[in-house]
Amino acid sequence: MKGTGTPRPNTGSTARDHLANERTYLAWLRTGISVSSLGIAIAKFAPTAVSGPLPQE
Repeated sequence: MKGTGTPRPNTGSTARDHLANERTYLAWLRTGISVSSLGIAIAKFAPTAVSGPLPQE
């Protein structure tokens, strides 16, 4: 079974790891918002295939 050996001292920092995870999460969130904003801007300013009113039949 894993983890049943002799305990080793914790040389890492739990707070440091938590803050690193938070920075990573916020970076992904920021990237997602940026990509969404770019998609909205492209959709808003992209030329349409039809110019003028559609023909009535």
